[in-house]
Amino acid sequence: MAEFLQERQLYADEDVPRLRALDAAAAPIVSFLHSPQLVQELRPNNQYNIHRLQECFQQEIGAWRQKSAHSEHMQD
Repeated sequence: MAEFLQERQLYADEDVPRLRALDAAAAPIVSFLHSPQLVQELRPNNQYNIHRLQECFQQEIGAWRQKSAHSEHMQD
């Protein structure tokens, strides 16, 4: 039983920070989708929408990628 709890704690120590990072990374797009005014700017044209979202979130995406790459490097 103690071994199980210790193993479970190891998973929690690894998974919780990863889940928090994913939550932080998703926050800008979730915020965007919760704004009816911003969602109304989207069009049936997927190319336009992708471009629009990239413009809105370029900084957030870059910061998340940098943070993600750094944390993956630290785990190696």
